[in-house]
Amino acid sequence: SRYRISPDDTLDVTWTFTDGTLRLVANFSGNPMNRNIEDDARVLWSSQAIDANEKTLQLPPWSGVIVKGRSA
Repeated sequence: SRYRISPDDTLDVTWTFTDGTLRLVANFSGNPMNRNIEDDARVLWSSQAIDANEKTLQLPPWSGVIVKGRSA
């Protein structure tokens, strides 16, 4: 696994398995944020009001999302 905690109060964790990846992106700040995702990623769970287009996640304050990616 790998993780990143950014100065703007976001957490980004990726777990890698033989069948693919799981990624948690959480926004703990009071401001909206954007994060890029892989082209083939699929949202498994998200807080309400998450906007996920093809390559970008738009997370409102105090929200999160779990994304599944394909295997490498």
